[in-house]
Amino acid sequence: MLFCGDRLNPRGFVAVLAIVWLMALPARAKTIESIGGSDMCTEFAGGVGSPMSIDVTTDIIVSYVELHEPQTVYEDGHFLLENFCLLEDQSQADVAKGLFGGGSVKLEDEHGNLLFEADVGQVILSEVNLPGKDPYLAGGGTYSGGVTHIGGVTGLPAAGTIADFVFDLSIDIKHFSLPFTGSSSMDFLPEPAYLVIVALFAPLLFVRRRRR
Repeated sequence: MLFCGDRLNPRGFVAVLAIVWLMALPARAKTIESIGGSDMCTEFAGGVGSPMSIDVTTDIIVSYVELHEPQTVYEDGHFLLENFCLLEDQSQADVAKGLFGGGSVKLEDEHGNLLFEADVGQVILSEVNLPGKDPYLAGGGTYSGGVTHIGGVTGLPAAGTIADFVFDLSIDIKHFSLPFTGSSSMDFLPEPAYLVIVALFAPLLFVRRRRR
């Protein structure tokens, strides 16, 4: 209670002041942990120097560092990966392994508004064969020149990681000399060290900003 009889209750007064102060604080921007797409039709033209390309309508999913924040799903967005080519075919013993690189990626919402864009660095994809399951390619790499175009959030850093790059296949390809198609997924996210720094220091920076 704010008053105790005809006298001011100090504890109640402090509580009211605290509530007013908290309500006056600016909201902290959410921090993006990853952005990506899945179940995307992907084509590889076959041979060193040939492109692996994605140009599809799919849901673009954005996840945040803050665990209490739900994902943002941009339904019927656009995922474009172009000029991403096989640099080296490192396949051995009938197991496909390739070094890819170059090109760019753009992610847009259903209205064509740009969400994220970056240049693709080098990516290594290796074939995985598990008993009773279709083969797939899995791997990851890097991106640079990343720019996040989503308002009200702390975007991805300019350089980061391409992770969870999985390319589901219907056949055992063994090497990269022939063309093939499949369904792939991939995420763009910061380097692990960046996420650790954000987790450790963002609350302190927030407090410092509040005190100003």
